Amino acid sequence: MNNWQNTTSVVLGVLALFLTITLVGIGVSNQYLQKNLQEQAQKEQPSINQGQLSQQLGTAIIKDMAASSVNNQKMKDLLAKHGITVNVNQNK
Repeated sequence: MNNWQNTTSVVLGVLALFLTITLVGIGVSNQYLQKNLQEQAQKEQPSINQGQLSQQLGTAIIKDMAASSVNNQKMKDLLAKHGITVNVNQNK
């Protein structure tokens, strides 16, 4: 083997080693970031669940208020003030 072939082989070997080490480092970094992201999601999940529960509760309250506003003009006016119109369904 010539001198330039030896040099080329060594350079390519070092480059392959460097790229391998870089790839392993990126993999470890990615694993660390993924773990942190999962921990954040777990911390925020109760807040997300609370928001969903609040939305369900709010919807139920509005439905009950709309049902009671059929016989209560003040309640109907309050709902209208906040952009909620109540229509009586006569198809029962």
